[in-house]
Amino acid sequence: MARIAFVDNMGVEKLGILYLSSVLKQEGHQVDVFLEPFEPDFIDALKSFQPDFVGFGSFIGQES
Repeated sequence: MARIAFVDNMGVEKLGILYLSSVLKQEGHQVDVFLEPFEPDFIDALKSFQPDFVGFGSFIGQES
């Protein structure tokens, strides 16, 4: 199964990420959420997880 990392830079978990994470875990995937403001070594933590896919949460208008 896949290893999937969700990254968020707002410091709060978003419902969309939580819903997706729940469904992916039910299907046997390994999922982790990285809240960038609270990860002391964000890049190292993400690299050590070794994700197959990385998803980024955003609000409309935050993409730029």
